[in-house]
Amino acid sequence: MMDADWTIRDNRSGPLMRRCPAIVLLVLASLSVGGSPFASAQNLNCDDFSSQGEAQAVLAADPSDPNGLDGDSDGIACESLPGGGGQPSASVPQTQPDPATVTEPRAEPATVTEPVNQVEASTGACADYDAQVWAQTVYESDEDQFAALDPDGDGIACPELPDEFGGFAPTLWADEIPRGAEEATVLDVGDGDTFDVRIASNDQIETVRLYQIDTPETRDPNDPDECGGAEATAFLELVLSVAPESTLYLQFDRTQYDRFDRRLAYAWFELDGDVYLVNEVMVRNGFAEHRVYEPDRRHERRFEQAAEFAEEHQYGVLELCEGRFDLPLSEQPVAAQEPQEPVQQQEPAAVDPQPQQPVQEPQQPAQTGCDPSYPGVCIPPAPPDLDCGQVSYSGFAVVPPDPHGFDGDGNGVGCE
Repeated sequence: MMDADWTIRDNRSGPLMRRCPAIVLLVLASLSVGGSPFASAQNLNCDDFSSQGEAQAVLAADPSDPNGLDGDSDGIACESLPGGGGQPSASVPQTQPDPATVTEPRAEPATVTEPVNQVEASTGACADYDAQVWAQTVYESDEDQFAALDPDGDGIACPELPDEFGGFAPTLWADEIPRGAEEATVLDVGDGDTFDVRIASNDQIETVRLYQIDTPETRDPNDPDECGGAEATAFLELVLSVAPESTLYLQFDRTQYDRFDRRLAYAWFELDGDVYLVNEVMVRNGFAEHRVYEPDRRHERRFEQAAEFAEEHQYGVLELCEGRFDLPLSEQPVAAQEPQEPVQQQEPAAVDPQPQQPVQEPQQPAQTGCDPSYPGVCIPPAPPDLDCGQVSYSGFAVVPPDPHGFDGDGNGVGCE
């Protein structure tokens, strides 16, 4: 869904220092005498430096990071600049704001806590995780330390846990919601990357569009529906449904609103002591593609890692749609149904014929994460409840108990 044409609406202007290699000499000279050349500078951002090294020197001079140069709190400032700790994304930015209208954006509160590693607190028992994706993420962080998660050594951790359609992992690189994030309550889900919220501070209703992700199209009148779109929407509904009291915390980047006047955000929530970043969850489970829309790059390296993880395991849409996020819905593969065995007719006995026993239809083995009421296709179990417009199949076989109610007339065929 290539609709994230960011336009900065809520900005403030401020003096920008000139980019110059001499800034490095100034930083080094100041540090040698215990000072910081930027002690009095305000509202610096990564655009004010010509290299990552310059930004890193400023962060080293004041680790509290008042300018928010280390957006993901991993100790590396302005990773997207040349020479950064993380390589700039290979993704081609989809749109560029009009330079004539762009001014310096409103400064956002920076997270000043030291980088954390939640993996250190993880355990090596499958029973301590509620999703295979979570166990797999921990296992791959240190395969020797967490070898107990993969006892058969096939590289798949805890396959008995709910798969990517029914479970997900918290973020393992942060242990708290970023300070300054705005509280909001989820009202309704639009599709895989948009939903409506009520902002706690002003009681206003806004539509949120998640930064740096894109899910298959389902509602664009100018674009055909795409494979996996209904499943991505259903998965986002599942993720948001577990947020306590439907409460999210919205963190912002440089662009505040897109061209459709939707509020752009990174959406966080906390559950049972674990912190979840919804944008990352959608990418890691394979239901959203990572896309960079300039100038918003906060957490970019984390999303890149999540996308690589999903691609390696062919999770979510990648599994359903031949490894693609742009496959038209009309081309979505449908699992072929096994032919039914012919009914063997019994010859009646000469005397005292026995009543013919009903023939049991063979049951197809259930796919992981698919409801057994719908053999031959893969539809996630309820909740949430789905209707025919939210799934990518029609005319498929239905057997009781039909939790989604696709077979309204009881003839054994769903979504006719």
